[in-house]
Amino acid sequence: MKIKVLITTLLLAAATAAKADSLSTHGMFIFGDKVTYASHLPMFHGPHNYQLILKVGCAGVAISKAVESYKALKFEGHSVFTIAPELMDLTDVMSGLKTQFSAKLYQGHFEKGGKELGSVVVNVQKIVLSTTLNPNSQEQNKYFVFGEGDEYFGVHLIQGKPSYDTIVKLSKPYSLESYPCRTRRCEESTKIPVSDEKLPMILTKSIVDGNVAPMTGDQIGIFDSVLTDVLNVLYFEQGELSH
Repeated sequence: MKIKVLITTLLLAAATAAKADSLSTHGMFIFGDKVTYASHLPMFHGPHNYQLILKVGCAGVAISKAVESYKALKFEGHSVFTIAPELMDLTDVMSGLKTQFSAKLYQGHFEKGGKELGSVVVNVQKIVLSTTLNPNSQEQNKYFVFGEGDEYFGVHLIQGKPSYDTIVKLSKPYSLESYPCRTRRCEESTKIPVSDEKLPMILTKSIVDGNVAPMTGDQIGIFDSVLTDVLNVLYFEQGELSH
């Protein structure tokens, strides 16, 4: 129950507290194979001080060339794609007032030598995560875990300065069920998949060597509760959140 309350607070905090911001270009990282998500590339200063994950789709005949190029590059194994949306007030998207916007689609980072693929029209289907950054918060190394269609992701909840933004692909969350035995050799614990109906959820990554980004093979969660395995690190940015 406490986790659900915290998630609800994260989803509503920015929308209820945010005031109108100046128009700006809010770059976003695009990821997901079965479902497409857009993650705002945040900074601690306005008007970019928001952590926002959107479930999105694209529409329109005019954008088919860009979308087809995107699909072909993903099929070839490329994984870094970003969009540079039109000038807009991001709080309009967060509040649900703006549900569609135009953008330039890039292979790579749009500000770091990315290749423009063309224009797209982005439809916001769902706000997955929405919160305002607080540079004075205490870092707790928590991850917002979500997904559907047998594809799962985690994003580091940015909670204080300095921090980092990372998106990881995860295994289906699970709990471990172990069986008591009286012999020297016991059967290994059984993984019990967690129902998608319980997502999203917030899991904590153990801070053993400090607050560092996860690596492929790491586990996120608590052994006597819910766990998930890091399959791949899709995105990592630290410099923009170091000051």
